[in-house]
Amino acid sequence: NGEHDSFTEPFEDRNCNGIRDLAEVIDAGNGIWDRAELFTDTNIDGEYNSGEPLYIISDKPETFLVDYPDQNLENGVGFKTFQADTTITLFSHYNDNGDPQFNIFDDLIVTIADSTTRTAIYADVDSIVTVYTNVKIEFLSGTVEDYHVTKVKWFEPIMDELAVDTVRFYDYDYHIFKIAENGNILKITHPEYFNHYGYFNNLAALESGLWEQSQINEEVYIYTRNNELRAEEYYYHDKMVETSLAEFRVEEKFEIEFCDGDGNEDAFCSVDRDGNPIDGLGDDETVSVPIRQLRFNDTGSGSYLCLLDSIVVNNSEDCSADSILTNVFKIIRTRTVTMIGNGVELGTRNTIWLAKGLGIVKDKLEIRWSEPYWEVKDSGWKEYTRLELSALRSHDPGLLRSIFQPVKIIRLDQFGNEAALEFDPYQASPTFGLHRLRLPIE
Repeated sequence: NGEHDSFTEPFEDRNCNGIRDLAEVIDAGNGIWDRAELFTDTNIDGEYNSGEPLYIISDKPETFLVDYPDQNLENGVGFKTFQADTTITLFSHYNDNGDPQFNIFDDLIVTIADSTTRTAIYADVDSIVTVYTNVKIEFLSGTVEDYHVTKVKWFEPIMDELAVDTVRFYDYDYHIFKIAENGNILKITHPEYFNHYGYFNNLAALESGLWEQSQINEEVYIYTRNNELRAEEYYYHDKMVETSLAEFRVEEKFEIEFCDGDGNEDAFCSVDRDGNPIDGLGDDETVSVPIRQLRFNDTGSGSYLCLLDSIVVNNSEDCSADSILTNVFKIIRTRTVTMIGNGVELGTRNTIWLAKGLGIVKDKLEIRWSEPYWEVKDSGWKEYTRLELSALRSHDPGLLRSIFQPVKIIRLDQFGNEAALEFDPYQASPTFGLHRLRLPIE
């Protein structure tokens, strides 16, 4: 009949007065606390007291908010988004006279400065040695090619699977290179990707979310033009890669700068006053390595004259061994791997300084993850590892002789049988250039 029959039809007593009246028709609260309702216990006595707000403040948006900008319950506006400077007026409760009370909030988002200092100790690289040259490695599908095997070795105790005994006191990576017919230097790699955030249900699994594929690929380590480096060279390439986990876009960028070391401003190879590389400003970048053989002259009076800066010291070890290099090529390789869907990016940037007659004198690796939207894109680069030439050592004459011996044919699974490789088996590790890609927990 379109009407409420008091004897046959139930109703919700919204104002708790025991009778059906206007409060049950209007879609509004009763202005008093009911046991099923949450409230803010301002005096922390565990019970609701008149005047206490009929809401709670949470650390996340859990309920639909209604803004009453003119403090009139007839003019509520649904609240959908807010920013740091947003103000909202919320209905709190009715006072003893039945008048609605409101609270105004203008600090919905609070900015808190927080910083954490982390320190880490990195073991020095003991050596980078080309163990085999002109070696043929049996490879995918049974083919063989001429390669150069380089081993990077550093101090790092390695435990067994039970973390009880120390297997060895060093870790290592093999880097296998070859020169392509077009002059490019190629490197064998195991492509690395990253897992989807939230794919795992615990932090330990998430932190180990960097993984490499088992198959072997060849990638360009250094681009050349007719076997020569060219200043201001620029190369860009991108591709789509499908894996069992996700689809990735892989972008590769290769740049070459030339550091002439003349001290004048150049369009490339310049640094600012803090030593940070920039383009077109600052002093010409100075590249120095501690390879000076003659560092001082003995004055004959118990002191020493340092040849680099012409200062007199009492201990000859105080004289710097740095040598300023000129005509240095600076190679910058940047790779950005983007997961299609969530858009998360992993960037790796390898900067190599090549000096005439010395080869690689400095080599550093930087890594970045996608920056938050409030930070500038590409501002999150952090240096992870660095290699620097610390001394000139004579080459092993036995190694020189091996270059002229007949080509040796070896499979990857035979590395552990070779005395020249210290019987260390080939292990697949995610690397970029000569650097191991370290995980956050390592």
